[in-house]
Amino acid sequence: MSPNGSDTNRDNAKNMDQNPDRNIDRNIDRNTDSNTDSKKGGLALTAGQALGISDWFAMDQSRIDAFAEVTLDFQAIHVKPEVAALTPFGGTIAHGLLTLSIVPHLLYPLLNPHITPGVTLVNYGVEALRFLQPVRSTDRIRLHARVQGVEEKEPGRILLRLANTVAIENSDKPALVSESLIMVLTAAGEN
Repeated sequence: MSPNGSDTNRDNAKNMDQNPDRNIDRNIDRNTDSNTDSKKGGLALTAGQALGISDWFAMDQSRIDAFAEVTLDFQAIHVKPEVAALTPFGGTIAHGLLTLSIVPHLLYPLLNPHITPGVTLVNYGVEALRFLQPVRSTDRIRLHARVQGVEEKEPGRILLRLANTVAIENSDKPALVSESLIMVLTAAGEN
């Protein structure tokens, strides 16, 4: 929920038109709680800045099966194609948490050009997460990301808020929208 009590990501997803790539700025554009410029903190990012679009990533059955093994989530819609074919999904789908867990893999190449050596990025949390559409075992996904806020918490610690939309190839609706929280760690006093 945003500070004003509305669920902006859900509202934006409802209002998307036919091409999610054209809608990315509207879909992930939320009010920021900070307009701090972080060029002094080991990265060159400002609130409102688009990070761009990742490469396509193939979600295949072997990856879904491996995730089921690790998480012990063997629900038939994920791992049994013959059973999943009889569901409204028409086949196996990725676990929502698998799709979410791929976000850092897609995000870091977008962040790396803005990071100076010696800076450490730590996943700090996820807010406003919504799974809007399942990712099928034959789908390709990619990430659209924008800086929502940059806030210095204390010397050597900057909280970076990133709005994310995971798009599905040939789909009008994204797989998920979320806001990633990343703590940027630098040596104290390097700000």
